[in-house]
Amino acid sequence: MVPKLSGVASKVNDAELEQLLFDLLRIPSVNPKFKTGDEPAETQIVEFLDKKMMDYGFEVERQVVESGGWNLIARIRGDGPKTLVFNGHIDTVTGANMPDAFNPKIKHGKLYGRGASDMKGGIAAMIEAAKAVKTSGVKLNGDLVLSLVVDEEYGGTGTQKFLEKEKPDYAIIGEPTQNEIGLAQAGYIEFTLESEGTIQHGSTLKIGDNSSAYINATKILNGILELPTVRKVRHYLDVEMPNTVNFCPVDQRIFTSQAWMTVDYYKVNVLIGVAPGRTVAESDRIIEDTLEEMEVLVDNTNKAGQRNKLNYETGVPPYKKHGFIQPKNDFAKKFEQAVDQTQGGHRYAYVLSFCDGTFFYDKGIPTLTYGPGTMELGHSSNEYVDLNEVKEAARTYAQAIENILGTEVL
Repeated sequence: MVPKLSGVASKVNDAELEQLLFDLLRIPSVNPKFKTGDEPAETQIVEFLDKKMMDYGFEVERQVVESGGWNLIARIRGDGPKTLVFNGHIDTVTGANMPDAFNPKIKHGKLYGRGASDMKGGIAAMIEAAKAVKTSGVKLNGDLVLSLVVDEEYGGTGTQKFLEKEKPDYAIIGEPTQNEIGLAQAGYIEFTLESEGTIQHGSTLKIGDNSSAYINATKILNGILELPTVRKVRHYLDVEMPNTVNFCPVDQRIFTSQAWMTVDYYKVNVLIGVAPGRTVAESDRIIEDTLEEMEVLVDNTNKAGQRNKLNYETGVPPYKKHGFIQPKNDFAKKFEQAVDQTQGGHRYAYVLSFCDGTFFYDKGIPTLTYGPGTMELGHSSNEYVDLNEVKEAARTYAQAIENILGTEVL
């Protein structure tokens, strides 16, 4: 049962929120690292949002990011010393793998378009919630800041640049969690596996021979899936926190004779999402233990006559980064109350993908992740967000602002 809303949450305008999200999805904002063809980068969406939020009466500034583009920082000033930031990224991956990626359409209450889940649904909800606060006249006992950043999809330089300038007291990251409270976020390890073999007639390859680089790599990849550190599932509160694994071939030598000739070189990009520990030190140790197990696996195959190596120069620094678990403090409890007030109850979530939240956490800033959509739909060819989730998120954000800044200082 949906609770009867009051206060700032009741001021959220569903029609304006939906229109804003449509407008955002119509503007391609592809990260330059993933551009294909004539897709524009983030400049156009920054200009759109700059004007929109100036019209809403926010204090707005652009922040130059050395990797390219601008962050857009919008602020509502309050009377107290605390600062609550809502952080979200305006860049997306390419739309080349999605039909009508930048021509949003509604089907059965779901809005389809590149960035709908990851994470323009969250961006629209943040902005509408802040506008509801602005128009309601509620007195804030601290500053409300919207940090709309570039380059989350590649290096995270937008958020890191924002944190060079400001250190808020609390942070809410609008990445998709299906409106569950993300108290924990995965870290990651990224590397390439390179295997070498020799060329010979494919029909002469006996089981156990090392000539096929493809077969050698496959054995190691299967071994990674069986490593104890990779298979281990951690828990926090009532949430399971598994590791995730993905492999993607990036280079190989395939000749026209196909299986009638062995492959003498094969290269695979590997991404492992690593469940965090309760502290930074514990999270780092989990990553190091996982890396050590993989090194032992490769060393053992090489002792058996194979030629394999792990390469950590992936092109996206760093190649490893811990996740985090946000303990339940007063900030988390007040956000939990906001969810209860607007949704009639709450659930916790584990955010599978590495996101900008870790950069806030590493600065000692209490950090939660909460937003409409699902991480699995991000980057997909069928990306959408449920419009009811977007509207629910906007009301929860507005209520959270009132709970955290509008009535008392934590």
